[in-house]
Amino acid sequence: MLRYFILLLCCLFTFGLYAQTTTELEQQLINANTDSDKLSIHYQLAELNLNHGNESKSIEHSNKAIELAKTTGEKTLLVSAYLLNGNAYYKDREYRKAAAKYRNGLDYAKSAGEIELAI
Repeated sequence: MLRYFILLLCCLFTFGLYAQTTTELEQQLINANTDSDKLSIHYQLAELNLNHGNESKSIEHSNKAIELAKTTGEKTLLVSAYLLNGNAYYKDREYRKAAAKYRNGLDYAKSAGEIELAI
Protein backbone atom coordinates (compact mmCIF):
# COMPACT_ATOMS: atom_id res chain seq x y z
CA MET A 1 0.00 0.00 0.00
CA LEU A 2 2.82 2.38 0.86
CA ARG A 3 4.39 1.69 -2.55
CA TYR A 4 1.22 2.79 -4.34
CA PHE A 5 1.02 5.94 -2.26
CA ILE A 6 4.64 6.82 -3.08
CA LEU A 7 4.02 6.07 -6.77
CA LEU A 8 0.94 8.32 -6.71
CA LEU A 9 2.92 11.13 -5.10
CA CYS A 10 5.67 10.78 -7.71
CA CYS A 11 3.12 10.93 -10.53
CA LEU A 12 1.43 14.00 -9.09
CA PHE A 13 4.79 15.70 -8.55
CA THR A 14 5.90 14.96 -12.12
CA PHE A 15 2.62 16.22 -13.58
CA GLY A 16 2.87 19.33 -11.42
CA LEU A 17 6.37 20.06 -12.72
CA TYR A 18 5.20 19.53 -16.30
CA ALA A 19 2.28 21.93 -15.84
CA GLN A 20 4.45 24.51 -14.10
CA THR A 21 7.22 24.29 -16.70
CA THR A 22 4.74 24.49 -19.57
CA THR A 23 3.08 27.53 -18.04
CA GLU A 24 6.44 29.22 -17.48
CA LEU A 25 7.56 28.56 -21.05
CA GLU A 26 4.27 29.82 -22.47
CA GLN A 27 4.67 33.01 -20.45
CA GLN A 28 8.24 33.39 -21.75
CA LEU A 29 6.90 32.92 -25.27
CA ILE A 30 4.46 35.79 -24.78
CA ASN A 31 7.29 38.01 -23.56
CA ALA A 32 9.85 36.89 -26.17
CA ASN A 33 11.17 39.75 -28.28
CA THR A 34 13.16 38.00 -30.99
CA ASP A 35 12.41 35.20 -33.42
CA SER A 36 15.45 33.33 -32.07
CA ASP A 37 13.99 33.42 -28.55
CA LYS A 38 10.59 32.28 -29.84
CA LEU A 39 12.27 29.48 -31.80
CA SER A 40 14.07 28.22 -28.72
CA ILE A 41 10.91 28.32 -26.58
CA HIS A 42 8.75 26.59 -29.20
CA TYR A 43 11.40 23.88 -29.49
CA GLN A 44 11.49 23.42 -25.70
CA LEU A 45 7.68 23.25 -25.56
CA ALA A 46 7.63 20.69 -28.38
CA GLU A 47 10.19 18.55 -26.59
CA LEU A 48 8.45 18.84 -23.22
CA ASN A 49 5.05 17.95 -24.67
CA LEU A 50 6.46 14.98 -26.56
CA ASN A 51 8.13 13.66 -23.41
CA HIS A 52 4.80 13.89 -21.57
CA GLY A 53 2.70 12.17 -24.23
CA ASN A 54 1.05 15.23 -25.74
CA GLU A 55 1.94 14.58 -29.37
CA SER A 56 -0.52 17.08 -30.86
CA LYS A 57 0.95 19.96 -28.86
CA SER A 58 4.44 18.76 -29.72
CA ILE A 59 3.57 18.77 -33.42
CA GLU A 60 2.08 22.26 -33.10
CA HIS A 61 5.14 23.71 -31.39
CA SER A 62 7.69 21.88 -33.54
CA ASN A 63 5.91 23.16 -36.69
CA LYS A 64 6.26 26.71 -35.34
CA ALA A 65 9.90 26.02 -34.52
CA ILE A 66 10.45 24.80 -38.11
CA GLU A 67 8.90 27.99 -39.53
CA LEU A 68 11.01 30.21 -37.25
CA ALA A 69 14.19 28.26 -37.94
CA LYS A 70 13.67 28.77 -41.67
CA THR A 71 13.10 32.49 -41.09
CA THR A 72 16.14 32.96 -38.85
CA GLY A 73 18.42 30.61 -40.80
CA GLU A 74 19.13 28.45 -37.73
CA LYS A 75 20.01 25.27 -39.62
CA THR A 76 20.93 23.17 -36.60
CA LEU A 77 17.62 23.90 -34.89
CA LEU A 78 15.77 23.44 -38.17
CA VAL A 79 17.10 19.90 -38.50
CA SER A 80 16.43 19.17 -34.83
CA ALA A 81 12.89 20.55 -35.07
CA TYR A 82 12.17 18.35 -38.10
CA LEU A 83 13.43 15.30 -36.22
CA LEU A 84 11.40 16.22 -33.15
CA ASN A 85 8.36 16.72 -35.37
CA GLY A 86 8.95 13.32 -36.93
CA ASN A 87 9.22 11.73 -33.48
CA ALA A 88 5.87 13.26 -32.49
CA TYR A 89 4.19 11.96 -35.64
CA TYR A 90 5.79 8.54 -35.08
CA LYS A 91 4.56 8.41 -31.49
CA ASP A 92 1.13 9.42 -32.78
CA ARG A 93 1.33 6.45 -35.20
CA GLU A 94 1.29 8.67 -38.28
CA TYR A 95 4.19 6.83 -39.85
CA ARG A 96 4.07 8.38 -43.33
CA LYS A 97 4.14 11.90 -41.92
CA ALA A 98 6.95 10.88 -39.57
CA ALA A 99 8.99 9.49 -42.47
CA ALA A 100 8.45 12.68 -44.47
CA LYS A 101 9.62 14.84 -41.56
CA TYR A 102 12.68 12.64 -40.99
CA ARG A 103 13.47 12.92 -44.71
CA ASN A 104 13.12 16.72 -44.57
CA GLY A 105 15.48 16.87 -41.61
CA LEU A 106 18.02 14.69 -43.38
CA ASP A 107 17.77 16.80 -46.55
CA TYR A 108 18.37 20.03 -44.63
CA ALA A 109 21.28 18.46 -42.77
CA LYS A 110 22.85 17.39 -46.06
CA SER A 111 22.32 20.80 -47.67
CA ALA A 112 23.91 22.47 -44.64
CA GLY A 113 26.89 20.14 -44.96
CA GLU A 114 26.21 18.81 -41.48
CA ILE A 115 25.19 15.23 -41.99
CA GLU A 116 26.18 14.50 -38.37
CA LEU A 117 23.09 16.42 -37.28
CA ALA A 118 20.83 13.77 -38.77
CA ILE A 119 22.71 10.81 -37.37
